[in-house]
Amino acid sequence: MIFTEENLRYCLLSWDPYEEHTGNSYGGEPLPISGLYNWANALGGVRKYPSCPEELADYNLFHINITARNLLLLSTFLKQKPKGAKLILNIDFAVELWRSAFTHPDFLLDQIDRADYIFSVEPLMAEILGTALKRNVACIPHPVSVEQLILKRKERRLNQIGFALHRYDMNDVVPAFVARQLPAGFQTIALGSTETKRNLLHMYTFMKESCAFEELMELTSSLYAVYETYTIHSYGRYSVECAALGVPCVGPAMVSSIKDCFPDLALQEPNDVNGGARLLNKLIAEPEFYLDVISKATERVQKYSLKESRKRLLTFLNTGA
Repeated sequence: MIFTEENLRYCLLSWDPYEEHTGNSYGGEPLPISGLYNWANALGGVRKYPSCPEELADYNLFHINITARNLLLLSTFLKQKPKGAKLILNIDFAVELWRSAFTHPDFLLDQIDRADYIFSVEPLMAEILGTALKRNVACIPHPVSVEQLILKRKERRLNQIGFALHRYDMNDVVPAFVARQLPAGFQTIALGSTETKRNLLHMYTFMKESCAFEELMELTSSLYAVYETYTIHSYGRYSVECAALGVPCVGPAMVSSIKDCFPDLALQEPNDVNGGARLLNKLIAEPEFYLDVISKATERVQKYSLKESRKRLLTFLNTGA
C-alpha cells in the first residue's frame, strides 16, 4: 500500500488517559506539546487505544512508542491487528538508559522485529538497532510545532541563561561551573530543577520547577540563551524548541538537535565546562555571532516542523528511506 496524506488513517496506540495540551492560541491553534504525541497532529490522526476490534478497522497505520511497559501493549495489539493495517514502532529511550528499561536485548529485538516499520529519534540508536536487526531502522525525530513557536519569539531578551536539567542523568553540579564563568549582570535559572530532587539555589540564581509546556515556552522565549546539560545521547526536543524560539542553545553534540540546529554551539564533550562557558560568553560579547546563530537555527529547525515530519515519515513508509 502507498500511503498518502489523503488515505492515511493514523492511530498512536496508548493505554494512558489522553490529555489535551492546550494554552493560548497562536496562529489560530492551541500550542501542542512537542514530541511523540504531536505525531497525531502532524498526521491528522488520533492518540488512543480503540475500545473494540471493530473500531481498530478505522485505521490503517498504528504506532507504538516502545518502552518496557509498552512491550505488553505491542503483544496485545498484534493479536488484534486488522488485516492489511501496518504497524510502526519507535524507541526514544536513550541508549545509556537501556540497562534499566530493556534488560533482555534478545527479547526486545524479537518483539520489535514483528513491526512493519521501525524508527528511532536519534542516529546512534537507529544504527545500533539497524545493525542488530539487519534491517533499515530510520532516524526520524518526533515533530515540533515550529511555525507556532516562531510566533512566540520576543524582541527583548533578559540577561538570563537557562540551564536545562533532566531527571535522567541529573547533571546539575558540573554545569554550575559554567555558570560561574558568566559575566557580571547575567543571572542563571535551573530549569526543571525539581526533577533533580534537591535545592540548587547555592549553584544558580533561580530555580524553575517543571511546569506546563505553554509556561515553559513563554519563559524560554525571554532568555538570552540556554545551556543543555545532557550527558546521554538524545534527540533533544528542548533544543529544537529553542531554535524555533530564536534562543541560542549551547550543549553536547551527542544531542542530535544541537548538532543539527546549533552547529556552532555544539560541544564534543558533554562536560566541557570551559568550552561551554567560552561559547556563552561569545554569544554575549559578539552580537553578530549571536544573530548568525539564530539565523542558522531558524533555517535548520524547519526539518522538525509538522509538515516536514509528515513528509519524512511518508517517505519512509513508502520507500524505506
